[in-house]
Amino acid sequence: MTTPCRFVLFALVLLPCAGAQLSATNPGAVPQADQASPQLPATAFTAPEGLLRLDVVVANPAGSPVAGLSAADFTLLDNGQSAKIVSFHAYSVAFPPNPPVAITLLLDTFQVPKELQGLEHNLLDTFLSQNGGQLAQPLSVLILNDSGLWQAGPPSIDGNTLVDAIAHNRVTRWGRGAWAAGINRSPILANTGTIDAFSTAQPPPIAALQALGAFAAAERRQPGRKLLVWVGPGLGIASGKNPNVTTDSKQQKQTLFDHIVWFSTVLRLARVSLCSVSPNRLLMAQSGTLPLQTFPWSDLHPATSPLDATTLALNRQTLAIESGGSAPNPTSGDTVRLLNDCVRAPSAFYTLTFDPAPAQNVDEYHDLKVNLRAPDLKARTTTGYYDQPYYTDVPDPAIRRMTVAQLDQLLRTSQNASDGDLAVQLSGVELTERVNATQIDSWTAQLRGNKSREALVALADASAFLDLPPAEMLPDPPPDQSVQRQIISLATDYLNQTIPHLPNFFAQRASVEYDETPAFDHGDGHFTFAEPLHVVETSKTTVLYRNGAEVEAKPSRREKASPSQAVYGTFGPVLSAVKGALANSDSLTWSRWEKDAGAGRRAVFRYGVPASASQFRTGGCCLPDGDATGGFTTVPGYHGEIAIDPTTGAILRVEALADLEGFVPVDRSEVMVSYGPVTIGEETYICPLRSVSIWRSRSVTSRSEWNQGFRDWGPFATKLIEFRFDDYHIFRANVRMLPDVTPAPDQ
Repeated sequence: MTTPCRFVLFALVLLPCAGAQLSATNPGAVPQADQASPQLPATAFTAPEGLLRLDVVVANPAGSPVAGLSAADFTLLDNGQSAKIVSFHAYSVAFPPNPPVAITLLLDTFQVPKELQGLEHNLLDTFLSQNGGQLAQPLSVLILNDSGLWQAGPPSIDGNTLVDAIAHNRVTRWGRGAWAAGINRSPILANTGTIDAFSTAQPPPIAALQALGAFAAAERRQPGRKLLVWVGPGLGIASGKNPNVTTDSKQQKQTLFDHIVWFSTVLRLARVSLCSVSPNRLLMAQSGTLPLQTFPWSDLHPATSPLDATTLALNRQTLAIESGGSAPNPTSGDTVRLLNDCVRAPSAFYTLTFDPAPAQNVDEYHDLKVNLRAPDLKARTTTGYYDQPYYTDVPDPAIRRMTVAQLDQLLRTSQNASDGDLAVQLSGVELTERVNATQIDSWTAQLRGNKSREALVALADASAFLDLPPAEMLPDPPPDQSVQRQIISLATDYLNQTIPHLPNFFAQRASVEYDETPAFDHGDGHFTFAEPLHVVETSKTTVLYRNGAEVEAKPSRREKASPSQAVYGTFGPVLSAVKGALANSDSLTWSRWEKDAGAGRRAVFRYGVPASASQFRTGGCCLPDGDATGGFTTVPGYHGEIAIDPTTGAILRVEALADLEGFVPVDRSEVMVSYGPVTIGEETYICPLRSVSIWRSRSVTSRSEWNQGFRDWGPFATKLIEFRFDDYHIFRANVRMLPDVTPAPDQ
């Protein structure tokens, strides 16, 4: 079962100079309310990444791992179609991954005949004792037996120590403070919910699947690639049997398919490659009860729907091959070599990321194949994945796209509609043009109900980063270069001379916060319907502008409790960022003339700032990795527009749009501030009137089966905050001297 997690906010900041921040709205998603904290260390993204990650092992004809290849040597096919490789990393002994690949050997003796138990123990002892017991890298050993899942000592590079721990039963129950697989890795705790669900009362195939699921779900919380070498029975003995699952009803078929999707996804996300070695194959072949030619697991057709789901898809051999691991078939006396082949595979591998193709259906299976430029080399990786419609942010086809004039006509013809009906109509509309502030005020004044008014303001705010209607963009020819330079010079003087000398004054800031709840198909017959942008929080506070910069004053109780309300810098940081753009004339290009609210016109310039010189940071909480409480941050390039009064150089409008192509957690992070004339006392000043911040990100979902849970990316959702500023008044203190006043005597 899959459930979406609620949003938690973190900081989006525009950093024009040291210490100056413009915080806006940054929703993320975490599993539980008490797990989120904006103060948690954040993962920094410095390069584009794809949504899906693949670990690829390349082998030569002799079966040895191949290092030294480049991205140009690889071609990725998704359902037979070439997919763009977004990022590529090559690892080898000379360039090891950080953290290193964690290797775990699991000895499965659960309800295994004594003779086979002895064979498995001898195989593991022989392997660990090679080279005098000196292992090439740290290994962990887990033991699955009739009493549960255990860990034999901490990870070690001393094979003899591990052999001794197994022989003398020096073990710790796995999942209850036991050593985690790998080195310097945090313990797997019981409160993760991974071990309490495991029960040896189940039939061996089910118990082994639960153990594998618990291991993979726990490893999802750990970074890096992992290799699990499962030494246990196969071909119809104990846990090597196919699970005996009833699939007579439609619901039972769906349940089996859900298990298949769950295992495929958790192994991929946890980056666990499973290598399944079954010594009883050799034992049975030598006794003449079984030929060495075994079932062609790699030829199994993957389950694409509940109708074609079979228990063979949950056989350990199948899961091994589909995870990018292997299920080797032993021949006479070569089982130790098979273990060596499994363990040496991580010595050289490649990690690439890509974005999935848009899916039409929930749990839509996609076949994956990696081809290599050298025909004699073979690649082994995850063989497929289950795509989801929400992995890709695509426009809702049901949304009606309208111009400002068409929306005006809709409002006129819907005057007799009820408040609720009109709100529903407006929630299904998306504007193709920007609505000016005067038009917004005119529309909202004519509406009778709060629901339709809120829906209309949300619709108008969402249009804040679009172009105005053609009628509001003047057809006047662009000024020549000298006039453009003069306008830019006036704007620079305005920022350097006028803003710092503004009087100190107070203003009231009213904020409205909107959330969008995405539609979500849980895949189990339950469906969460989409809820469009709707008001979730409103507040008012007093802000103080002192020495040309904004200072928060008297924050409301709601703002103290809500990180999303901590938005600063409509004078200081925002305009300082504009100053940087104006100083670099190469980043400015003429755009157009626009009508001003008064009788004049405003000059609009476009600008762009590359990531190397960026002053824009966006981040949030949370990533699905680890325990899904870690934040993320990036400093992207950004672009936008600056509207300038050509006569005075006053900045009238600023927008900053982050360049987030290839940034997985967020695909939209934008800030707009508009300024206009305000009378304070007997003087008129250009002050902030309105700002809009919009942030669109992926949520984080929880996927659970058999009480085993892990996190994955979920549907996109949008958060929007509008700020309006009014009630400006001078901040001053008057001192009056009183004549002929006798001071009170000292007491």
